[in-house]
Amino acid sequence: YLIDLSWPPDRPGITEPRQAVIEAVREMEIKGRLLCDDIGLGHILPYTCEVPVLSGLSSQAFLHHRFAGMDEEGILFGRRPGAWDGAKLTEYLRAYAVEYAIFSSRPWLSLAARSDSPFERMQRVGGHTIFKVRDADVDYVLEGEAVVSADHNMIAVSEASGSLLLSFHYAEWLSAGEGVTLVPETVLDDPVPFIRATPGSGARDFVITKH
Repeated sequence: YLIDLSWPPDRPGITEPRQAVIEAVREMEIKGRLLCDDIGLGHILPYTCEVPVLSGLSSQAFLHHRFAGMDEEGILFGRRPGAWDGAKLTEYLRAYAVEYAIFSSRPWLSLAARSDSPFERMQRVGGHTIFKVRDADVDYVLEGEAVVSADHNMIAVSEASGSLLLSFHYAEWLSAGEGVTLVPETVLDDPVPFIRATPGSGARDFVITKH
């Protein structure tokens, strides 16, 4: 969310432990999204490290987008940590292009320690443990073939081959050039649909942005 990116770097809330996590994240090469169960840290990481983060949306609880985040009780994608099995959680992590996770709460640390966990422990820093998602697939393309990247205000697609299902939420105010059609498509049980992008004849490169 853009409000997170507009916060000044010296905003109160960056404690020494959180600063240690920030420095560790800055040293990582992150291609996908980062999952974080610490809501405060999750709000800080986007503008301090310029990484896409799935975390708490407690101040925007009215948004359906909250499904793709965590609340104060650690509920992710509508489920508590103990309700997940490894295979099902892996399916959701793939849909949202999650590559790394940062956990500090006991329920999520316990899940990460299970034998069927999709998380591989990397390091502990600032009271948090950083995990890598095993066999993470973070190209942001759920169906079809293309090279996709995203910035704060656009999604760039190149080398597209036919219709694409992208790992981004759909909104009516999105548009694309080159005769590309954008329609919503439900993914798993997310109340907010994802983007189905269908290029016109011969179109392989295009940009999705707001009207």
